Amino acid sequence: MKKFKHKKKKHLKRWVKILIVFLLLIPCFFFAKDVYAEYYPFTSIIDESDPTKEISYSAIDHTFVDGNKEALKNHVFVVKTNKEQTYSVRSDENGQLVKGLFQDGEKYHLYDDNGYLMTSDCSVDGVKYKIHEDGNVFHHEWDDGFWYEQGQIAGKDEDRLVFVKGEKGFYCLNHQDDGKRKVNSSIVLNDGREVRFDENGNIVSNEVYAANRYYFPVAEANEEADETYSLPVSKYVKDTSVDGIRLINHRGYHVNAPENTLAAYIESKKMNYQYVETDVQLTSDEVPVLLHNPTLSHMAGINVAIDSITEEEAKQFDLRGQTITSLEEFIAYCKANLITPYIELKTETIHSEDQVKMIFDIVEKYEMVGKVEWISFSSDLLRMVAQYDQTDMLGFLAGSKSDVSDIQSNVKAMKEDGCNVFLDVHYAAQMSYLDFCKENDIPLELWGINSIDVMNALDGYITGVTTDTIRN
Repeated sequence: MKKFKHKKKKHLKRWVKILIVFLLLIPCFFFAKDVYAEYYPFTSIIDESDPTKEISYSAIDHTFVDGNKEALKNHVFVVKTNKEQTYSVRSDENGQLVKGLFQDGEKYHLYDDNGYLMTSDCSVDGVKYKIHEDGNVFHHEWDDGFWYEQGQIAGKDEDRLVFVKGEKGFYCLNHQDDGKRKVNSSIVLNDGREVRFDENGNIVSNEVYAANRYYFPVAEANEEADETYSLPVSKYVKDTSVDGIRLINHRGYHVNAPENTLAAYIESKKMNYQYVETDVQLTSDEVPVLLHNPTLSHMAGINVAIDSITEEEAKQFDLRGQTITSLEEFIAYCKANLITPYIELKTETIHSEDQVKMIFDIVEKYEMVGKVEWISFSSDLLRMVAQYDQTDMLGFLAGSKSDVSDIQSNVKAMKEDGCNVFLDVHYAAQMSYLDFCKENDIPLELWGINSIDVMNALDGYITGVTTDTIRN
């Protein structure tokens, strides 16, 4: 009897051990199953271009390979998962599984985190995408009043300009209204003028509205588009006006730093000026530098003509704690800080076409053509600029004692010759030119104003004021 009990007890222990081993094997089984499913996530893989091809997929390096273990690059596959679901996936130029947005020629497709092609509207990482039933992501398309780029609504982060194939001109998408098209409104461009959009969202071009001329600096604005594209409004738009008038800081903010020095323009930037005026003279070695007077008497207290010394010599003089600034240094600073310079060509040291071309070359070197304004009391110098720069505006300067009839005839002749000319007049003489400018469609700006009350009383036709102290 004892012997029987002993055997029974021994037999029970054996089954307990077997049960324990079995219980331990269950999680191992599921773990192995998960590992297998991870490493071999697809029960079948068919290459769309060659259904007979032998294909395998490695979940370790996420790569599709053929029977020779060669990576299958830029292929589209139909796969069936372990859950018996069928999806379309693809490989990239390295043969790896594509995830996220993928460009295929002119089309875009969106693949989720598993590499499965999305065929309906979805969100990925919090970003909403709009997708056709065929899996093509909406790209450069209007739908229900919205413009889509790579599946996402454009113009939600900032205003976008959209040029639609087969239509005329740009539309503007309003980021403050979920990217909807701007209608019956306007934007201020980097030349200080406005662009108005009509009730359909089309640009109202070359129209005088509320006493201001609306101007758009893209040649294709009135032409039918051959292709569709968009660009951020910030490329053209700057919020630079006070009640519709752009403010140009005269010789930099020289309340805090010596005029026409780099320090003064750094101060301009701090004061949020996006337009600054400077004066250009030439040294004896014909380096353009920033200086209003032909001598250093005002800035350095010494009566030395700037065109009698070299740039290196000029740099030795103390300009109230600063050194003289070259035009190249100034242009480089303006480019880096998205500042539009007004460059006055001074007649005391600038006379020839070669000199003007040399100055223009500096502007061109820093890719600032189209982003500057040229001003001068000399129509001859402005005409020289026009030979090289057909994009930027040319400002004919007029003082309070200038010959009005002579200036009017000169600026009118420049306009008739195709120059982008405007008048830049001392505020005391504005009434001598206002009606003339309106009648001949010539923009009018004023200089010498440092009173906000004087500026607020200006005629609505005036679009810009050069000032020492009035701030945005």
